[in-house]
Amino acid sequence: VSTYESQQTIQNPEVAAVMYTMLLLDVSGSMVESGHIINLVDSARLFTEKVGKTQKVGVYAFDGSEKLHSVVPFTDRQGSVQGGLEGLKNWTPKDNSTNLHGGVVNAAEALRKALDREKKPLKFGTLVVFSDGADRAARVSLKEMMEELKKDEYKDFDMYAIGMGDKA
Repeated sequence: VSTYESQQTIQNPEVAAVMYTMLLLDVSGSMVESGHIINLVDSARLFTEKVGKTQKVGVYAFDGSEKLHSVVPFTDRQGSVQGGLEGLKNWTPKDNSTNLHGGVVNAAEALRKALDREKKPLKFGTLVVFSDGADRAARVSLKEMMEELKKDEYKDFDMYAIGMGDKA
């Protein structure tokens, strides 16, 4: 098809597109004290082994603190992700409560900023949250979190929640 007849261009996906997946892990007191942190790390490791072959993966964690904890910045190197995850098995929360809503808002912002730094024209973001339950820190309400995630800058993100523990 002539370029005069079509405005579409076929591009090599390796050159034109980038996919980022952020794992957001609940490392609050309830996860650590119950021993579920080991299952969390193992589950995250299996997840990253699958998606890390085709995407850049970043691992971030939240406890009750206001800010996220960077475990592994976005990378396509499997070894970096695995090493960072293993370090979480000995995690001590800075705040034992659970800032689930605030963590999700902060993670979406961090994922957007990472994608904005990419030069490739097609950018895809996925946020995967592993948690054992409810927000206990009450830093950001459920309503505030939902309103934030409805903003245009996140409309193309895929978001998933994976329940961990006995009450998930």
